[in-house]
Amino acid sequence: MSIVTKEEFEGIVRIVCDVYRVTPKQLLGRSRFQHLAEARQVAMTIVKKRGTTYQEAGRMFDRDHGTVLHACRNIANRVETDRHTYARWQTLKHLAEEPMPGEEGLK
Repeated sequence: MSIVTKEEFEGIVRIVCDVYRVTPKQLLGRSRFQHLAEARQVAMTIVKKRGTTYQEAGRMFDRDHGTVLHACRNIANRVETDRHTYARWQTLKHLAEEPMPGEEGLK
């Protein structure tokens, strides 16, 4: 099981922010506006799919593990039912499956 490093986490946050057109402060903040919440939940899902536990992912986002579990379930559901979420997930899902840019030979 791999652990997401601080640098990987920052890269994921930066890329998700670019796609959703939000700032890292907004993504990591407490706002529950739908657009921000979805961006945050996608980032949580990516971090979880990269091999972290729910607890570790929660700590990265200053949330509890239940929030990350909810985020992963919610995004899985929204990808199947909402075409906009699906399109953004298609743009970002490679982050959950491949090394971050610049770390190809590190693992």
